[in-house]
Amino acid sequence: VYALESLGAFAGGVAFTFLFVGRAHPIEIAFSLGALSMGCALLLIRSARGRQVSCETEDRGARTHSVLVAVCMLLVGFFLVGAVSPLGDRIQRWATQKKWSPLGLKESGESIYGNIAVLELGDQLMLYQNGIPTITLPYPDAAAVETLVHLPLLGHADPQEVLVLGGGLGGVVAEALKHPLETLYYTELDPLLIRMTEQYATPLVRLELGNSRTRILYEDGRFFLRKTKLRFDVAIINLPEAATLQLNRFFTKEFFRLVRRHLRPGGLLALSMPGSSSYLSPEIVRMSRCVWDTLEEVFPYVRPLPGERILFLASRDVPVDSLLPGLLAARLEKRGVETSVIRPYQLSYVMDPWQGRWLREALQGDVGTRTNRDLSPSLMYYTLAYKNAEVQPGLRGVFPVVERIRFRVILVVLLLLNLPFALWAFRRKADRTPALSFAILSTGFVGMAMELVIILTFQSVYGYLYQWIGFLIAAFMAGLGCGAFLMTQMSGRIRDGYRIFWLLECLQLGFLLVSA
Repeated sequence: VYALESLGAFAGGVAFTFLFVGRAHPIEIAFSLGALSMGCALLLIRSARGRQVSCETEDRGARTHSVLVAVCMLLVGFFLVGAVSPLGDRIQRWATQKKWSPLGLKESGESIYGNIAVLELGDQLMLYQNGIPTITLPYPDAAAVETLVHLPLLGHADPQEVLVLGGGLGGVVAEALKHPLETLYYTELDPLLIRMTEQYATPLVRLELGNSRTRILYEDGRFFLRKTKLRFDVAIINLPEAATLQLNRFFTKEFFRLVRRHLRPGGLLALSMPGSSSYLSPEIVRMSRCVWDTLEEVFPYVRPLPGERILFLASRDVPVDSLLPGLLAARLEKRGVETSVIRPYQLSYVMDPWQGRWLREALQGDVGTRTNRDLSPSLMYYTLAYKNAEVQPGLRGVFPVVERIRFRVILVVLLLLNLPFALWAFRRKADRTPALSFAILSTGFVGMAMELVIILTFQSVYGYLYQWIGFLIAAFMAGLGCGAFLMTQMSGRIRDGYRIFWLLECLQLGFLLVSA
């Protein structure tokens, strides 16, 4: 029975991964599964018809059977209609509108990479990718966009090849194209995001898409760098804060090493973090300090610049601390770049030595941050603490306390929780039931923990999970099913079940050690 259940779970995971995701929205999937479940219930009810053994209850059983059959048939019909008719679309749209209320939802779409929603707030349109704001139309944040783009491009003597990672449309690409570049490479994972942006394209977006120097690459930026042989003068990371493992992998030591290998001599890397010109909260300090420390482990030269968003410039051979506002202003004038925010006086303010010292002193305190790695996503933790402080200020003290808890403490707590089971087993030496109960409990705990570890590791390495989560769970269930089937076939030939159980526990321990 367990092997059949696992086989069904495997088939469901494969179907979800390759048939449903990207082809149907959640309500359509729910209606389809509801029709399947009610169909199975109908078959079970009909198969139980002939099992009435009491003459006194035969009439009542027949009536109950008829009612249940009718209810199942009605539900099967309702679910099928919902799956293939506009009813499912209307319910999906209503649910999505409720989700984004009070913002006005103009459109929502699904792809294998997630959900894209277009929201209207006054005369502004915001495109959200998996709940995270990605593109703003028609008026971007001019100060943030111009600072992120023009400072690194002006810091380079002659930028020709530029790479923009994420969120380029609606301002970033347009500002970069004001410089005499040869090619601008813009990576975006989800083509649906670009298609939906084109539907609401402003003259600015049409200029970005129509420029012959723009090359849009529909792939994960990290995998693009891993496979390409191109090298760049400037690389700009224009991604949201690392609140997920998918985003965190663009701010890790491993990724910065990858970017460094693809920078030409004199190349610069630019990225930004939330900031302030007057006060930095402890959460912002931890985030920025984590990024700064991680960059310094890869690049010899790193310079943070103050502002409403803290800009980080990094290079392997350009002393970015020696870049003066006068030099950047001269390059701005020579290239004939027209801007609305980045002017000579603004450059003098952003790159003011006193402002730089204030920012460095604010970030260089003893905050106890750790380097951000692929498999140790400390920046994601600091980002979640920052997001939590915005919506739940009363809980802001929880994250620093949890961060100070070491693995040894967690291990001691787990051992203490296991102590009652150990005492129970010790007092009943002749009865193996307590020991077996504890072994089964711990095996289930470890199995589920390892499944989560594998899923999170997959996201840290490959990025998106939306399509592949079903396949990962299907693979897990396939392993359980194969094990159940194998043990069922061998049950008659096993003489010492406890020895086999002990062997399986040792294999599980070995898997844990290899994974660690």
